Amino acid sequence: MPLNYVLIRWSLVGLAALLAVIVLFVYAPSLSNEFVNWDDGKLIYNNETVKNFSWESIKTAWTTFDPELYIPLTRFSYQVEYFIFAHNPFYFHLTDLLLHIINTILVFWLLLVLTGKRSISFFVALLFGIHTLNVEAVAWASARKAVLSSFFFLLSMVSYAMFMMKSRKKKYYIWSLLAFFLGLLSKVSIVVLPVLLLLIEYWKQGEIRRRDVLIKWPFFLIATIFGCIAIVGKTQNILWLSTWDVFLLACRSTVFYFEKLVAPLHLSAFYHEHAAITLSSATYFVPLLILIFLLIGVVFSLRWTRLISFCSLWFMILLVPSFSTFIKGGEVFFASDRYVYLAAIGFFLLVVSAVYAAVQRMQIKHASHIAMGVLCAVSLWFASLTHTQSLVWKDTMTLFESAVESRPDVFFSQHNLGWMYFVEGDMDRAIAHLHNAIEIDPTNARAHSNLGFIYGEKGMYEEALHHALKALELDPEKKDAFEEAERMVREAKKD
Repeated sequence: MPLNYVLIRWSLVGLAALLAVIVLFVYAPSLSNEFVNWDDGKLIYNNETVKNFSWESIKTAWTTFDPELYIPLTRFSYQVEYFIFAHNPFYFHLTDLLLHIINTILVFWLLLVLTGKRSISFFVALLFGIHTLNVEAVAWASARKAVLSSFFFLLSMVSYAMFMMKSRKKKYYIWSLLAFFLGLLSKVSIVVLPVLLLLIEYWKQGEIRRRDVLIKWPFFLIATIFGCIAIVGKTQNILWLSTWDVFLLACRSTVFYFEKLVAPLHLSAFYHEHAAITLSSATYFVPLLILIFLLIGVVFSLRWTRLISFCSLWFMILLVPSFSTFIKGGEVFFASDRYVYLAAIGFFLLVVSAVYAAVQRMQIKHASHIAMGVLCAVSLWFASLTHTQSLVWKDTMTLFESAVESRPDVFFSQHNLGWMYFVEGDMDRAIAHLHNAIEIDPTNARAHSNLGFIYGEKGMYEEALHHALKALELDPEKKDAFEEAERMVREAKKD
Protein backbone atom coordinates (compact mmCIF):
# COMPACT_ATOMS: atom_id res chain seq x y z
CA MET A 1 0.00 0.00 0.00
CA PRO A 2 1.52 3.40 -1.01
CA LEU A 3 2.75 5.57 1.86
CA ASN A 4 0.79 8.62 0.67
CA TYR A 5 -2.45 6.62 0.73
CA VAL A 6 -1.75 5.46 4.30
CA LEU A 7 -0.99 9.02 5.47
CA ILE A 8 -4.16 10.41 3.87
CA ARG A 9 -6.24 7.63 5.38
CA TRP A 10 -4.88 8.23 8.86
CA SER A 11 -5.29 12.00 8.52
CA LEU A 12 -8.99 11.46 7.75
CA VAL A 13 -9.33 9.20 10.79
CA GLY A 14 -7.68 11.93 12.84
CA LEU A 15 -10.12 14.57 11.59
CA ALA A 16 -13.07 12.29 12.37
CA ALA A 17 -11.70 11.70 15.88
CA LEU A 18 -11.25 15.45 16.35
CA LEU A 19 -14.88 16.03 15.41
CA ALA A 20 -15.97 13.40 17.93
CA VAL A 21 -13.91 14.95 20.75
CA ILE A 22 -15.15 18.49 20.06
CA VAL A 23 -18.83 17.48 19.95
CA LEU A 24 -18.43 15.38 23.11
CA PHE A 25 -16.83 18.28 24.96
CA VAL A 26 -19.47 20.79 23.85
CA TYR A 27 -22.42 18.56 24.80
CA ALA A 28 -20.92 16.99 27.94
CA PRO A 29 -23.11 19.09 30.29
CA SER A 30 -26.26 17.53 28.81
CA LEU A 31 -25.31 14.12 30.21
CA SER A 32 -26.31 15.31 33.69
CA ASN A 33 -29.75 16.45 32.54
CA GLU A 34 -32.91 14.93 33.97
CA PHE A 35 -35.99 13.91 32.03
CA VAL A 36 -38.35 16.82 31.39
CA ASN A 37 -42.11 16.89 31.71
CA TRP A 38 -42.53 17.60 28.01
CA ASP A 39 -43.20 14.28 26.22
CA ASP A 40 -40.48 12.41 28.15
CA GLY A 41 -43.12 10.98 30.47
CA LYS A 42 -45.49 10.10 27.64
CA LEU A 43 -42.77 8.47 25.52
CA ILE A 44 -40.43 7.01 28.14
CA TYR A 45 -40.75 6.91 31.93
CA ASN A 46 -44.58 6.79 32.12
CA ASN A 47 -45.05 4.74 28.97
CA GLU A 48 -46.19 1.22 29.88
CA THR A 49 -45.08 -0.11 26.49
CA VAL A 50 -41.54 1.02 27.28
CA LYS A 51 -41.49 0.09 30.97
CA ASN A 52 -42.92 -3.42 30.63
CA PHE A 53 -40.40 -5.08 28.34
CA SER A 54 -42.03 -8.22 26.96
CA TRP A 55 -43.03 -9.84 23.67
CA GLU A 56 -46.42 -8.22 24.04
CA SER A 57 -44.98 -4.73 24.56
CA ILE A 58 -42.59 -5.22 21.63
CA LYS A 59 -45.55 -6.20 19.49
CA THR A 60 -47.40 -3.09 20.65
CA ALA A 61 -44.42 -0.88 19.74
CA TRP A 62 -44.33 -2.33 16.22
CA THR A 63 -48.06 -2.34 15.51
CA THR A 64 -49.33 0.99 16.94
CA PHE A 65 -48.75 4.72 16.66
CA ASP A 66 -47.20 6.64 19.53
CA PRO A 67 -49.52 8.52 19.59
CA GLU A 68 -49.61 9.82 16.01
CA LEU A 69 -46.18 8.72 14.73
CA TYR A 70 -45.17 5.25 13.62
CA ILE A 71 -41.70 5.01 15.21
CA PRO A 72 -41.30 1.33 16.19
CA LEU A 73 -37.48 1.27 16.07
CA THR A 74 -37.23 4.37 18.25
CA ARG A 75 -39.68 2.90 20.75
CA PHE A 76 -37.76 -0.38 20.73
CA SER A 77 -34.54 1.50 21.57
CA TYR A 78 -36.33 3.05 24.56
CA GLN A 79 -37.57 -0.40 25.62
CA VAL A 80 -34.08 -1.90 25.58
CA GLU A 81 -32.58 1.04 27.49
CA TYR A 82 -35.33 1.05 30.10
CA PHE A 83 -34.97 -2.71 30.56
CA ILE A 84 -31.22 -2.36 31.19
CA PHE A 85 -30.93 1.02 32.94
CA ALA A 86 -34.50 1.64 34.21
CA HIS A 87 -35.36 5.25 35.08
CA ASN A 88 -31.85 6.67 34.62
CA PRO A 89 -31.80 9.61 32.20
CA PHE A 90 -27.99 9.57 31.89
CA TYR A 91 -27.99 6.57 29.56
CA PHE A 92 -30.79 7.95 27.39
CA HIS A 93 -28.88 11.21 26.96
CA LEU A 94 -25.63 9.32 26.37
CA THR A 95 -27.21 7.30 23.56
CA ASP A 96 -28.54 10.45 21.90
CA LEU A 97 -25.16 12.17 22.17
CA LEU A 98 -23.30 9.16 20.73
CA LEU A 99 -25.75 9.07 17.83
CA HIS A 100 -25.15 12.78 17.21
CA ILE A 101 -21.38 12.26 17.25
CA ILE A 102 -21.70 9.43 14.72
CA ASN A 103 -24.01 11.60 12.60
CA THR A 104 -21.38 14.35 12.61
CA ILE A 105 -18.75 11.93 11.35
CA LEU A 106 -21.16 10.63 8.69
CA VAL A 107 -21.73 14.19 7.44
CA PHE A 108 -17.94 14.54 7.11
CA TRP A 109 -17.75 11.22 5.27
CA LEU A 110 -20.66 12.01 2.95
CA LEU A 111 -19.27 15.37 1.85
CA LEU A 112 -15.79 13.93 1.49
CA VAL A 113 -17.12 11.34 -0.96
CA LEU A 114 -19.18 13.92 -2.86
CA THR A 115 -16.66 16.79 -2.97
CA GLY A 116 -13.24 15.29 -2.25
CA LYS A 117 -12.45 18.46 -0.25
CA ARG A 118 -11.28 17.70 3.27
CA SER A 119 -11.35 21.23 4.71
CA ILE A 120 -14.84 22.06 3.46
CA SER A 121 -16.18 18.64 4.54
CA PHE A 122 -14.62 19.02 7.98
CA PHE A 123 -16.02 22.48 8.68
CA VAL A 124 -19.51 21.60 7.43
CA ALA A 125 -19.50 18.59 9.76
CA LEU A 126 -18.12 20.71 12.60
CA LEU A 127 -20.86 23.32 12.23
CA PHE A 128 -23.44 20.53 12.09
CA GLY A 129 -21.99 18.95 15.22
CA ILE A 130 -21.85 22.06 17.40
CA HIS A 131 -24.55 24.39 16.07
CA THR A 132 -26.91 25.61 18.78
CA LEU A 133 -30.07 24.95 16.78
CA ASN A 134 -29.36 21.20 17.03
CA VAL A 135 -29.39 21.18 20.84
CA GLU A 136 -33.07 20.24 21.05
CA ALA A 137 -32.53 17.14 18.91
CA VAL A 138 -29.55 16.03 21.01
CA ALA A 139 -30.31 17.10 24.60
CA TRP A 140 -34.01 16.20 24.71
CA ALA A 141 -34.57 12.50 25.35
CA SER A 142 -37.88 12.52 23.46
CA ALA A 143 -36.10 13.74 20.32
CA ARG A 144 -34.39 10.34 19.92
CA LYS A 145 -36.41 9.77 16.76
CA ALA A 146 -34.66 12.74 15.13
CA VAL A 147 -31.06 11.64 15.77
CA LEU A 148 -31.79 7.93 15.21
CA SER A 149 -33.57 8.43 11.89
CA SER A 150 -30.83 10.88 10.86
CA PHE A 151 -28.20 8.23 11.58
CA PHE A 152 -29.83 5.83 9.14
CA PHE A 153 -30.52 8.65 6.67
CA LEU A 154 -26.86 9.68 6.58
CA LEU A 155 -25.71 6.05 6.47
CA SER A 156 -27.98 5.49 3.48
CA MET A 157 -26.70 8.63 1.76
CA VAL A 158 -23.06 7.67 2.34
CA SER A 159 -23.67 4.16 1.02
CA TYR A 160 -25.39 5.47 -2.08
CA ALA A 161 -22.68 8.07 -2.63
CA MET A 162 -20.10 5.24 -2.48
CA PHE A 163 -22.20 3.32 -5.01
CA MET A 164 -22.54 6.33 -7.30
CA MET A 165 -19.11 7.99 -7.01
CA LYS A 166 -16.64 5.22 -6.17
CA SER A 167 -17.97 2.08 -7.75
CA ARG A 168 -21.17 0.42 -8.88
CA LYS A 169 -20.86 -2.40 -6.36
CA LYS A 170 -24.29 -3.78 -5.53
CA LYS A 171 -23.49 -4.13 -1.82
CA TYR A 172 -23.43 -0.33 -1.38
CA TYR A 173 -26.84 -0.06 -3.04
CA ILE A 174 -28.30 -2.75 -0.75
CA TRP A 175 -26.80 -1.14 2.36
CA SER A 176 -28.28 2.21 1.32
CA LEU A 177 -31.75 0.72 0.82
CA LEU A 178 -31.61 -1.17 4.13
CA ALA A 179 -30.47 1.91 6.05
CA PHE A 180 -33.29 3.93 4.49
CA PHE A 181 -35.82 1.31 5.59
CA LEU A 182 -34.50 1.33 9.17
CA GLY A 183 -34.52 5.11 9.19
CA LEU A 184 -38.20 5.19 8.21
CA LEU A 185 -38.91 2.83 11.11
CA SER A 186 -37.26 5.41 13.37
CA LYS A 187 -39.12 8.43 11.99
CA VAL A 188 -40.87 8.90 8.67
CA SER A 189 -39.61 12.48 8.14
CA ILE A 190 -36.66 11.14 6.11
CA VAL A 191 -39.16 9.94 3.49
CA VAL A 192 -37.76 12.55 1.06
CA LEU A 193 -34.40 10.73 0.77
CA PRO A 194 -35.03 9.37 -2.79
CA VAL A 195 -35.62 12.92 -4.03
CA LEU A 196 -32.33 13.99 -2.45
CA LEU A 197 -30.52 11.14 -4.19
CA LEU A 198 -31.79 12.56 -7.48
CA LEU A 199 -30.71 16.02 -6.33
CA ILE A 200 -27.17 14.72 -5.84
CA GLU A 201 -27.23 13.26 -9.36
CA TYR A 202 -28.25 16.70 -10.65
CA TRP A 203 -25.49 18.43 -8.66
CA LYS A 204 -22.73 16.14 -9.86
CA GLN A 205 -23.90 15.54 -13.46
CA GLY A 206 -25.92 18.64 -14.32
CA GLU A 207 -28.89 16.48 -15.29
CA ILE A 208 -31.14 13.68 -14.08
CA ARG A 209 -31.22 10.81 -16.54
CA ARG A 210 -34.02 8.32 -16.93
CA ARG A 211 -31.88 5.47 -15.65
CA ASP A 212 -31.03 7.53 -12.54
CA VAL A 213 -34.74 7.61 -11.72
CA LEU A 214 -35.44 3.97 -12.57
CA ILE A 215 -32.62 2.60 -10.42
CA LYS A 216 -34.18 4.26 -7.37
CA TRP A 217 -37.62 2.69 -7.72
CA PRO A 218 -37.24 0.56 -4.54
CA PHE A 219 -36.48 3.74 -2.57
CA PHE A 220 -39.57 5.47 -3.94
CA LEU A 221 -41.71 2.39 -3.26
CA ILE A 222 -40.67 2.21 0.40
CA ALA A 223 -41.06 5.97 0.77
CA THR A 224 -44.60 5.81 -0.63
CA ILE A 225 -45.63 3.03 1.76
CA PHE A 226 -44.30 4.83 4.84
CA GLY A 227 -45.70 8.14 3.60
CA CYS A 228 -49.18 6.61 3.52
CA ILE A 229 -48.70 5.21 7.04
CA ALA A 230 -47.66 8.66 8.26
CA ILE A 231 -50.72 10.29 6.74
CA VAL A 232 -52.97 7.84 8.60
CA GLY A 233 -51.41 8.88 11.90
CA LYS A 234 -51.63 12.60 11.18
CA THR A 235 -54.97 12.82 9.36
CA GLN A 236 -56.59 15.06 11.99
CA ASN A 237 -53.63 17.43 12.18
CA ILE A 238 -53.36 17.69 8.39
CA LEU A 239 -57.06 18.58 8.09
CA TRP A 240 -56.93 21.12 10.92
CA LEU A 241 -55.36 23.90 8.82
CA SER A 242 -56.19 25.05 5.30
CA THR A 243 -53.64 24.66 2.52
CA TRP A 244 -53.17 28.43 2.50
CA ASP A 245 -52.51 28.48 6.26
CA VAL A 246 -49.92 25.73 5.89
CA PHE A 247 -48.24 27.63 3.05
CA LEU A 248 -47.97 30.84 5.09
CA LEU A 249 -46.71 28.96 8.15
CA ALA A 250 -44.16 27.16 5.96
CA CYS A 251 -42.85 30.50 4.66
CA ARG A 252 -42.60 31.88 8.17
CA SER A 253 -40.86 28.82 9.61
CA THR A 254 -38.37 28.61 6.72
CA VAL A 255 -37.23 32.23 7.13
CA PHE A 256 -37.22 31.75 10.91
CA TYR A 257 -34.81 28.82 10.54
CA PHE A 258 -32.54 30.91 8.31
CA GLU A 259 -32.45 33.59 10.98
CA LYS A 260 -31.65 31.14 13.78
CA LEU A 261 -28.97 29.34 11.77
CA VAL A 262 -27.17 32.66 11.35
CA ALA A 263 -27.74 33.86 14.93
CA PRO A 264 -29.07 31.12 17.23
CA LEU A 265 -30.20 33.44 20.01
CA HIS A 266 -33.40 33.45 22.11
CA LEU A 267 -34.15 29.82 21.27
CA SER A 268 -37.15 28.13 22.85
CA ALA A 269 -38.76 24.72 23.00
CA PHE A 270 -42.07 26.38 22.09
CA TYR A 271 -42.75 28.65 19.13
CA HIS A 272 -46.47 29.00 19.63
CA GLU A 273 -48.61 30.97 17.17
CA HIS A 274 -51.60 32.68 18.77
CA ALA A 275 -52.23 35.43 16.18
CA ALA A 276 -54.27 35.13 13.01
CA ILE A 277 -52.56 33.45 10.08
CA THR A 278 -53.05 35.99 7.31
CA LEU A 279 -51.04 37.53 4.50
CA SER A 280 -52.11 40.99 5.66
CA SER A 281 -49.85 40.51 8.69
CA ALA A 282 -46.16 41.47 8.34
CA THR A 283 -45.37 38.27 10.26
CA TYR A 284 -46.34 36.32 7.14
CA PHE A 285 -46.02 38.85 4.31
CA VAL A 286 -42.35 39.66 4.96
CA PRO A 287 -41.16 35.99 5.02
CA LEU A 288 -43.01 35.35 1.76
CA LEU A 289 -41.33 38.38 0.19
CA ILE A 290 -37.91 37.26 1.43
CA LEU A 291 -38.37 33.79 -0.01
CA ILE A 292 -39.42 35.18 -3.38
CA PHE A 293 -36.24 37.27 -3.58
CA LEU A 294 -34.12 34.29 -2.47
CA LEU A 295 -35.77 32.11 -5.11
CA ILE A 296 -34.97 34.66 -7.80
CA GLY A 297 -31.35 34.70 -6.59
CA VAL A 298 -31.12 30.92 -6.70
CA VAL A 299 -32.46 30.83 -10.28
CA PHE A 300 -29.94 33.45 -11.42
CA SER A 301 -27.10 31.54 -9.71
CA LEU A 302 -27.60 28.63 -12.13
CA ARG A 303 -25.67 30.66 -14.71
CA TRP A 304 -22.47 30.17 -12.72
CA THR A 305 -22.89 27.23 -10.34
CA ARG A 306 -25.24 24.43 -9.31
CA LEU A 307 -24.03 24.46 -5.70
CA ILE A 308 -26.37 27.23 -4.53
CA SER A 309 -29.44 25.54 -6.01
CA PHE A 310 -28.33 22.18 -4.59
CA CYS A 311 -27.88 23.55 -1.06
CA SER A 312 -31.14 25.51 -1.23
CA LEU A 313 -33.15 22.55 -2.47
CA TRP A 314 -31.54 20.24 0.12
CA PHE A 315 -32.64 22.66 2.83
CA MET A 316 -36.20 23.08 1.54
CA ILE A 317 -36.85 19.43 0.69
CA LEU A 318 -35.82 18.25 4.15
CA LEU A 319 -38.09 20.85 5.76
CA VAL A 320 -41.18 19.79 3.79
CA PRO A 321 -42.16 16.87 6.13
CA SER A 322 -42.22 19.29 9.08
CA PHE A 323 -44.95 21.32 7.38
CA SER A 324 -47.44 18.63 8.41
CA THR A 325 -46.64 19.14 12.11
CA PHE A 326 -47.77 22.72 12.75
CA ILE A 327 -50.64 21.44 14.90
CA LYS A 328 -49.73 19.87 18.26
CA GLY A 329 -52.34 19.18 20.89
CA GLY A 330 -54.78 21.49 19.19
CA GLU A 331 -52.29 24.39 19.26
CA VAL A 332 -50.35 25.93 16.37
CA PHE A 333 -46.54 25.89 16.54
CA PHE A 334 -44.81 27.50 13.58
CA ALA A 335 -41.37 25.96 14.23
CA SER A 336 -39.35 23.49 16.27
CA ASP A 337 -35.55 23.56 16.43
CA ARG A 338 -35.16 19.82 15.86
CA TYR A 339 -36.87 19.94 12.46
CA VAL A 340 -33.88 21.69 10.90
CA TYR A 341 -31.40 19.02 12.09
CA LEU A 342 -30.71 17.46 8.66
CA ALA A 343 -31.84 20.41 6.56
CA ALA A 344 -29.10 22.57 8.08
CA ILE A 345 -26.41 20.53 6.30
CA GLY A 346 -27.29 22.27 3.04
CA PHE A 347 -27.05 25.68 4.72
CA PHE A 348 -23.67 24.87 6.27
CA LEU A 349 -22.29 23.56 2.97
CA LEU A 350 -23.29 26.79 1.23
CA VAL A 351 -21.81 29.01 3.96
CA VAL A 352 -18.49 27.13 4.22
CA SER A 353 -18.10 27.00 0.44
CA ALA A 354 -18.89 30.72 0.22
CA VAL A 355 -16.26 31.59 2.84
CA TYR A 356 -13.56 29.63 0.99
CA ALA A 357 -14.61 31.08 -2.38
CA ALA A 358 -14.65 34.66 -1.05
CA VAL A 359 -11.20 34.40 0.54
CA GLN A 360 -9.64 32.72 -2.49
CA ARG A 361 -11.04 35.44 -4.76
CA MET A 362 -9.00 37.99 -2.79
CA GLN A 363 -5.86 36.37 -4.24
CA ILE A 364 -3.81 36.73 -1.10
CA LYS A 365 -1.29 34.43 0.51
CA HIS A 366 -2.50 31.71 2.83
CA ALA A 367 -6.11 32.24 1.71
CA SER A 368 -7.17 28.80 2.91
CA HIS A 369 -5.71 29.49 6.36
CA ILE A 370 -7.68 32.73 6.60
CA ALA A 371 -10.86 30.86 5.68
CA MET A 372 -10.09 28.26 8.34
CA GLY A 373 -9.50 31.02 10.90
CA VAL A 374 -12.84 32.67 10.13
CA LEU A 375 -14.70 29.36 10.36
CA CYS A 376 -12.90 28.41 13.59
CA ALA A 377 -13.94 31.73 15.16
CA VAL A 378 -17.57 31.22 14.13
CA SER A 379 -17.46 27.63 15.38
CA LEU A 380 -16.09 28.76 18.74
CA TRP A 381 -19.04 31.16 19.14
CA PHE A 382 -21.55 28.45 18.26
CA ALA A 383 -19.82 25.99 20.62
CA SER A 384 -20.12 28.46 23.49
CA LEU A 385 -23.83 29.02 22.83
CA THR A 386 -24.46 25.29 22.47
CA HIS A 387 -22.63 24.49 25.70
CA THR A 388 -25.00 26.87 27.51
CA GLN A 389 -28.15 25.90 25.59
CA SER A 390 -27.67 22.20 26.39
CA LEU A 391 -28.25 23.05 30.07
CA VAL A 392 -31.65 24.56 29.24
CA TRP A 393 -32.89 20.95 29.17
CA LYS A 394 -31.52 20.30 32.67
CA ASP A 395 -35.00 19.82 34.15
CA THR A 396 -38.60 20.85 33.54
CA MET A 397 -38.51 24.08 35.52
CA THR A 398 -35.34 25.26 33.79
CA LEU A 399 -36.83 24.43 30.40
CA PHE A 400 -39.99 26.47 30.93
CA GLU A 401 -38.20 29.36 32.63
CA SER A 402 -35.87 29.59 29.65
CA ALA A 403 -38.79 29.41 27.23
CA VAL A 404 -40.53 32.34 28.94
CA GLU A 405 -37.31 34.35 29.13
CA SER A 406 -36.67 33.81 25.40
CA ARG A 407 -40.24 34.35 24.20
CA PRO A 408 -42.47 35.92 26.91
CA ASP A 409 -45.27 36.42 24.38
CA VAL A 410 -45.88 32.67 23.99
CA PHE A 411 -49.05 31.44 25.71
CA PHE A 412 -47.89 27.84 25.99
CA SER A 413 -44.66 28.75 27.83
CA GLN A 414 -46.36 31.14 30.27
CA HIS A 415 -49.13 28.64 31.01
CA ASN A 416 -46.83 25.68 31.58
CA LEU A 417 -44.39 27.65 33.72
CA GLY A 418 -47.31 28.84 35.83
CA TRP A 419 -48.47 25.29 36.38
CA MET A 420 -44.91 24.19 37.25
CA TYR A 421 -44.70 26.89 39.92
CA PHE A 422 -48.01 25.63 41.33
CA VAL A 423 -46.62 22.09 41.48
CA GLU A 424 -43.58 23.48 43.33
CA GLY A 425 -45.88 25.29 45.78
CA ASP A 426 -45.16 28.85 44.63
CA MET A 427 -48.77 30.07 44.31
CA ASP A 428 -48.02 33.74 43.66
CA ARG A 429 -45.69 33.08 40.73
CA ALA A 430 -48.10 30.49 39.37
CA ILE A 431 -50.96 33.00 39.38
CA ALA A 432 -48.77 35.70 37.79
CA HIS A 433 -47.72 33.51 34.86
CA LEU A 434 -51.23 32.15 34.29
CA HIS A 435 -52.49 35.74 34.16
CA ASN A 436 -49.77 36.43 31.58
CA ALA A 437 -50.99 33.44 29.59
CA ILE A 438 -54.59 34.69 29.68
CA GLU A 439 -53.48 38.15 28.53
CA ILE A 440 -51.88 36.50 25.50
CA ASP A 441 -54.92 34.29 24.79
CA PRO A 442 -58.04 35.34 26.74
CA THR A 443 -60.12 32.64 25.02
CA ASN A 444 -58.20 29.66 26.38
CA ALA A 445 -60.54 27.73 28.67
CA ARG A 446 -57.78 25.56 30.13
CA ALA A 447 -55.84 28.58 31.41
CA HIS A 448 -58.94 30.00 33.13
CA SER A 449 -59.77 26.60 34.59
CA ASN A 450 -56.26 26.10 36.00
CA LEU A 451 -56.11 29.64 37.34
CA GLY A 452 -59.47 29.10 39.02
CA PHE A 453 -58.18 25.90 40.60
CA ILE A 454 -55.06 27.62 41.96
CA TYR A 455 -57.08 30.52 43.36
CA GLY A 456 -59.30 27.94 45.05
CA GLU A 457 -56.28 26.19 46.57
CA LYS A 458 -55.14 29.56 47.89
CA GLY A 459 -58.57 30.23 49.42
CA MET A 460 -59.42 33.12 47.10
CA TYR A 461 -62.88 31.76 46.25
CA GLU A 462 -64.36 34.79 44.52
CA GLU A 463 -61.50 34.91 41.99
CA ALA A 464 -61.60 31.14 41.68
CA LEU A 465 -65.31 31.14 40.87
CA HIS A 466 -64.85 33.91 38.31
CA HIS A 467 -62.23 31.98 36.33
CA ALA A 468 -64.02 28.64 36.68
CA LEU A 469 -67.19 30.18 35.25
CA LYS A 470 -65.17 31.86 32.51
CA ALA A 471 -63.71 28.48 31.57
CA LEU A 472 -67.25 27.07 31.38
CA GLU A 473 -68.36 29.98 29.23
CA LEU A 474 -65.51 29.36 26.79
CA ASP A 475 -65.89 25.58 26.83
CA PRO A 476 -69.29 24.34 28.13
CA GLU A 477 -68.08 20.75 27.98
CA LYS A 478 -65.19 21.39 30.36
CA LYS A 479 -66.29 19.09 33.18
CA ASP A 480 -63.41 19.88 35.53
CA ALA A 481 -64.23 23.61 35.38
CA PHE A 482 -67.88 22.86 36.23
CA GLU A 483 -66.82 20.72 39.20
CA GLU A 484 -64.39 23.42 40.31
CA ALA A 485 -67.10 26.08 40.11
CA GLU A 486 -69.41 23.96 42.28
CA ARG A 487 -66.60 23.48 44.82
CA MET A 488 -65.91 27.23 44.92
CA VAL A 489 -69.60 27.96 45.60
CA ARG A 490 -69.61 25.48 48.49
CA GLU A 491 -66.41 26.94 49.95
CA ALA A 492 -67.69 30.50 49.56
CA LYS A 493 -70.91 29.59 51.46
CA LYS A 494 -68.86 28.10 54.30
CA ASP A 495 -67.02 31.39 54.69
